[in-house]
Amino acid sequence: MAITKDKLGPKDVFSLVAGSMIGSGIFLVSPGILRDVGSPWMLLGVWVLSGCITILAALSYAELASMFPHDGGQLVYLKEGWGKAVAFAYGVSVVFVIQSGVIAAVATAFSLYLTEIPVLMGYDIKPGPMAVKAIAVGMIFLLSMLQSRGLKSGTLIQNIFTFSKVGALIFVIVLGIAAFIKNPEILKINFSDFKFMHHDGKSQSWVFPGTAEMMAYFLSACIGALFSMDAWNNATFLSNRVENPSVNMPKGLIGGVLAVTVLYLFTNLSYFAMIPSGVGESSEYHAPTVAFCPSDRVATASLSVFFGNASALVVALLIVISTFGCNNGIILSGSIFMQTMAKWCWLPEVLSKSNQKGAPLNALLAQALWSSFLVFSGSYKSLLVFSTFSSLVFYLITIGGMLRLKYSQNQIQTGFRCPGYPYVPLAYIILCGFICLSLLWTDTTNCLIGLAFPLAGLIIYVSVIGRKA
Repeated sequence: MAITKDKLGPKDVFSLVAGSMIGSGIFLVSPGILRDVGSPWMLLGVWVLSGCITILAALSYAELASMFPHDGGQLVYLKEGWGKAVAFAYGVSVVFVIQSGVIAAVATAFSLYLTEIPVLMGYDIKPGPMAVKAIAVGMIFLLSMLQSRGLKSGTLIQNIFTFSKVGALIFVIVLGIAAFIKNPEILKINFSDFKFMHHDGKSQSWVFPGTAEMMAYFLSACIGALFSMDAWNNATFLSNRVENPSVNMPKGLIGGVLAVTVLYLFTNLSYFAMIPSGVGESSEYHAPTVAFCPSDRVATASLSVFFGNASALVVALLIVISTFGCNNGIILSGSIFMQTMAKWCWLPEVLSKSNQKGAPLNALLAQALWSSFLVFSGSYKSLLVFSTFSSLVFYLITIGGMLRLKYSQNQIQTGFRCPGYPYVPLAYIILCGFICLSLLWTDTTNCLIGLAFPLAGLIIYVSVIGRKA
């Protein structure tokens, strides 16, 4: 592990980026995407588009990280690009919605699968809903306690779990290759039809939407894939703790996002190599398919080809490992973000304090308490939508700020320059803008919840903090 004097090396940045991205989503979201777009080709298109969007953003953030290698990352970028009011609104959104919402969602997934393991092993133990939530809260506090032991300890845990998660995805991909060698017809049949269909949940039937509806379904289907790829920017929150951040932060961001994108694409191909797509069939079709598998557990249905009933236990273990490692990185970066806001006097000063090992103990505790509240107050799907929507809106604003900053301050020199500038950031803004509009149309309520916190942040800054400054 490349840490010198509590500094993160390039491998650690890569580990934090990749480890924060890989959670439960890749094992769960593909059936919902397939029902939205109705074709394995279109599903891969959703994952490719989502991967390209994330890579475009990572390239832009790599230059911003090189410009401003300070703790807070995106908070600093927004402050420099748009001013303190917008940065404060983002900070409020991260603390109360984006970071804490993702922590709560990932902890909920961890708890759901952890509590299934005894049942799958044959024991008559099935905790109720409140017990599941309590275990999720326990996971959040356990990881927060481990992070309080210092940066070295937190990064060691992150590296171990990132290696385990990458290994788990490679394991699924290898099984997909084995399934294709054994019976190549499944994959060929799955990809024999390019038609776009949408599964109507109310009528339980497949329909052919018009062009406008088709585009809206396709773009809104990206929310699941983008959620599975999110949190890649969290590494920027620790920029000041990275060895030679102007060089190592861009390397870690781009390398981590590229690696996870490739792994996700091949994992989805592996699902289609193992079981039929289920497109055009009834949801009551009894054979396991990608579109219709119990509780959308596509990895469990796929691996049943090799492990039979034991596949549920195998996948449950994989998801428990993935979600534990994912939340470790998110909790680490989120607490440093909160501490940075407190140092800027945007949160209570007590949250700016570190313990003897340099860990932001008070921020860790505050973050754990609020995330635990969200665990008890929201569903997994709601947490997913409003936290991801808020995150996308601020990615868009941040990259817009980069264009504004470079246009108005031509003298700025950076160690890393975004290739294809200004077309790369402009492409991201256009694509992300279309996805945000589609989400507003298809899931208005949760999107408005996601926007409520930054709007409240702007009002608070203008009416209270800005006047004091």
